Amino acid sequence: MQSPLAPSHWPLAIIAAAAFALVFPAGMPAEEAPAGADTKLTRPLRVLDGVEVKFPDRSIFYRRVAPPAVPPAQPPVPVVAARSLSPAELAAAEARARKKSAVLLLSATVYDRRVTELHWQAGDRRCAAWSSIDFNVLAGHGEIETEDTVYWLIMGLGNETRESVADWNRFAPEWERLAEEQGLGERWELKTVPDLAKFPAGRSTYLLSGEAPADGSLAALDALHRYYDANLVQLTADYAKREAERAARAQWLKEHPPVPKDTVINFWPKKSRYYPTTGK
Repeated sequence: MQSPLAPSHWPLAIIAAAAFALVFPAGMPAEEAPAGADTKLTRPLRVLDGVEVKFPDRSIFYRRVAPPAVPPAQPPVPVVAARSLSPAELAAAEARARKKSAVLLLSATVYDRRVTELHWQAGDRRCAAWSSIDFNVLAGHGEIETEDTVYWLIMGLGNETRESVADWNRFAPEWERLAEEQGLGERWELKTVPDLAKFPAGRSTYLLSGEAPADGSLAALDALHRYYDANLVQLTADYAKREAERAARAQWLKEHPPVPKDTVINFWPKKSRYYPTTGK
């Protein structure tokens, strides 16, 4: 490798690396890319300059190379015609296209895997409700279709415990004292997590906190709870499968921790009106 870049060249090197980076595995010869690294190149890369950034467990090599020669573009690959829909599939697609669509954007916090606190925005109002559903089961499920509407579910999900709520409430007097000292006049919002016994038995439902919103968000919540009841067996099975896959992946990573590897970033600046020359 030739002499490293001077410190004054660092910003340009980093910008060029980010803009024109080609990442190859470490351990390659000094003057050429590894076999099979990029089949589009017609000749090995010629290294002009470089610098190494060292970390405790690995290094990153930024190498300025001569612009590689690329062969002429190949003719486009013919696109295989899509399979024609059957009359039944076509009718189903047309019926779905005629339905209304709406987005249900929720913030969901599950307590003790039993009840879920929901928050959403209805115009300028922030609405809240408690649901008897463990919304972990609905994680990754992005669509709910009813007879006349397709709802797209976008959800932020978290898990808490009743103990964490108790800690939150215990801090209320101290918070209010500090707020009063600073002239804020704010009050700490105490939280009470309802028991499942507070909800009607035999079906999933929700308890609204505050006034009902005037938009269609409650209709979407109703549809979501009906969908959960109608598909509970499949939703539970899908969730159990996801959890098993996640646990297996975590165990595999524990037994096979990733080994840090060096990274080589090759780049070549291009002329522009801001940097009219590429250097030598």
